[in-house]
Amino acid sequence: MASLLNIYFKQEKQLKIALCDIFGIGKNLSQQICDQLGVNETLYFNKLTESQLEQISQLLNQNYCIGVELKQNKRKTIQRLIRIASYRGFRHIQGLPTRGQRTHTNAQNARHPRIKASI
Repeated sequence: MASLLNIYFKQEKQLKIALCDIFGIGKNLSQQICDQLGVNETLYFNKLTESQLEQISQLLNQNYCIGVELKQNKRKTIQRLIRIASYRGFRHIQGLPTRGQRTHTNAQNARHPRIKASI
């Protein structure tokens, strides 16, 4: 298994699919990364050279907030909303949807009394 940014990837995966295993990178962003570096996205991960892996890791570190850093930013944002006692903060505390979704017939899991947001 090859690693990139301390994440291990299966070598038989294509590059665009393997990059999606990193938290914060989806299909569109992995396509953009491959286009920026001029790497074929259908290339298998085990066919990448060391220089290509280094270019990918440099690009991700410099331009994108991904992985643990992204998770910490999300957690800090939620904690800030709770601390300033905003409406969204209260919804996070109660484990309810925060962006105006309906809760009368939907969001049954969010409204379940035993499931609370782990913050």
